[in-house]
Amino acid sequence: MPPNQACALALRVAAGQVSLPMKLSDIYAALATASQDGNYSDMCKLIRSYFASPDALYASFWPQQQPACAAQYANASSQQHQHLPGSADSSVWNNLHNGANSNSNISSATTNDSSNRLPSSSSSSPIAKHSSRKQQSQLPTWLQVDFAAVQELHDQLQSCKQESVRDALLEGSQQLLLHMTDACKQGLSNPGFCRQVCGLLANPWLEHLECHHLVAGIAAVLWELQQPQTGRMFVENRVDNCCYKGMLQLLFLSWRATEMRRAVGFLQQYITITLYQQQAIVPGIEAATKLLGLLEAANSSSRVLDATEFYNDVVNEPDFNIKQDYKHWMQHNHSFSFCSHAWIYDPASKSKIMQLENQMQQLQAFESSMIRAFMGGPAMPFLLLKVRRGPYLLGDTLLQINRAKNDGNLKKPLKVSLWGG
Repeated sequence: MPPNQACALALRVAAGQVSLPMKLSDIYAALATASQDGNYSDMCKLIRSYFASPDALYASFWPQQQPACAAQYANASSQQHQHLPGSADSSVWNNLHNGANSNSNISSATTNDSSNRLPSSSSSSPIAKHSSRKQQSQLPTWLQVDFAAVQELHDQLQSCKQESVRDALLEGSQQLLLHMTDACKQGLSNPGFCRQVCGLLANPWLEHLECHHLVAGIAAVLWELQQPQTGRMFVENRVDNCCYKGMLQLLFLSWRATEMRRAVGFLQQYITITLYQQQAIVPGIEAATKLLGLLEAANSSSRVLDATEFYNDVVNEPDFNIKQDYKHWMQHNHSFSFCSHAWIYDPASKSKIMQLENQMQQLQAFESSMIRAFMGGPAMPFLLLKVRRGPYLLGDTLLQINRAKNDGNLKKPLKVSLWGG
């Protein structure tokens, strides 16, 4: 955590406005204890509180090693883990504890600058798979995330195979979404936004059907936050020009293939299963598709995934009503249409859409000509090409097509009349 943010948090703790954020090492220690005695009730309380706390997530997953916390966790569960990834620096935590007791020690306790942080040995750089420490230190502090540490925590929680752990994580995530929304509406600072997003999207249970309501909630909140009217935020104690949409784009650009594929996978799964079950486009599908579009936009620049991974199976099935979706898109009445997110269609479906467009335009041109004819004006409902056979065939055709182009008649149904020997 940057020194300024640590000092601000310590002041809030000292003033009694917030409680001291939970440490990630507490989760691992509780996990080791629960694994030994089989009682997960206390651990579930910690998980619920941890994932519901924006401050706790902001203080975690910094790209650096924590030898002290690693040793503590190794002693608690040496058979399961050898290190503790993603914990906040011990000096930061000392600063917070000291700040809660004596504000005079805050400035002296916080001495680590973000430029001196070292990347974690357990993770790759967020910008490129093998980026250097220099690249890591040049990132904005709110974008420095140990992605491998985030996933390690979720993998360890999933390895418990306890429904109570899953439910606690879901409840904490839902509370976090409320905190994120409230902070945005009230214009409060939320510099831990990127860590909160990573904590939400790394949840492996999002692939399960019983957790799909959380997928819809996450997609709806993230899409709403990145809208221009709500997307301004304070970063690092100053009004920053970066909005939520910009922060999401930079975060997704920094993702490796692992993080990108995981998020794309559960969003695609949610869209597919919900379309099969509902047989209609519900608000959750709209939000999931729009969030998937942000990922696709980032991937079009980072190229960590192939474009085919953004094709949706059910949308590209022959039974899907592409014609109805295209009509919604052409109405321009702000109704949702997959045609507005063309990357979700495969080439075969796009070819069908182009054929539909040509047929509809051809029909419109034909109807316009018939209306003019009924009104008494000169009208020809077809594009009639009169061409001579033999060596004149190509020349006559090109000449008349060019004339029809200038007259705006190329969309009419085509008729060809051959004459001559």
